[in-house]
Amino acid sequence: MHQPVCILIMAHSHEELLKNLHERLQHPQVRVFVHIDKKSQALYEKLSSQTSMQLIKERVDVQWAHISQLQAYFSSYKEIVAAGHQFDHFIVISGQDFPVVAPEKMVEFLVAHKNKSMISFVPLSKDGWTGAMKRFHYHYYIRMEKLWRGLMMLTGIRRQFPFGLNPFGGSQWINLCRKHMDYVIDFCDKHVSLMNFMATVRFPEEMLLQTLLQNSEYKNDCINDDMRYIKWTHGKSNPEILTEEHYREIMNAGLKFFARKVDLKQSASLIALLNEKNT
Repeated sequence: MHQPVCILIMAHSHEELLKNLHERLQHPQVRVFVHIDKKSQALYEKLSSQTSMQLIKERVDVQWAHISQLQAYFSSYKEIVAAGHQFDHFIVISGQDFPVVAPEKMVEFLVAHKNKSMISFVPLSKDGWTGAMKRFHYHYYIRMEKLWRGLMMLTGIRRQFPFGLNPFGGSQWINLCRKHMDYVIDFCDKHVSLMNFMATVRFPEEMLLQTLLQNSEYKNDCINDDMRYIKWTHGKSNPEILTEEHYREIMNAGLKFFARKVDLKQSASLIALLNEKNT
């Protein structure tokens, strides 16, 4: 059965919020899958026995700022495709996202942009994303990594992206058309050395997809917008928890699919407003 939109929810906790989110995404033209972090075995078992959620079987132990995030995306996507599901867009959200628009509005937009991807991107250069180049210039997640980084800084040695790729960065929360996602998966499967490189990069999930697509024939088919409302505070590594006070900003932000980050208690009034709006 063909359904235009496939959504993958990445979750590890917040059971009631996850159930609420899953319920709000139900629509005949939307297929929803849930990847439960491998560390969260109790949650996985509970959802398996008590809900009708379509849970990803090949789960990954996801670590912050680590290639495991990409591995979870890729293995989940392959599992969905191998099961024969037909769709045009692949969307990845967290378990702490919440819909800003009703599913039919999202579907309507994506059907009208069937061969387009909505993904934020910016060139990683001295004039681009401040500080991000050190994420790949130096080695991470290797033995004696601090020693290696220190030596590289002293000698001025800097790593570059493999295959002459010009690096780009952006949000890990994506809305890719299937053709683009297939391209990324195929490229990574054929170039294992690139994935080995990304395994020693910090926050690779915020670079790899943007870099591959912006160095490809599909670069002009990418709309530079992740379709999320996210509130960042300067100097913080995590976005703010959204509350009712953010509702007007969200409504004035233009077309957005999701708002993040939400919490069942702190965001209760906001969630109620969004539910009411989209009912």
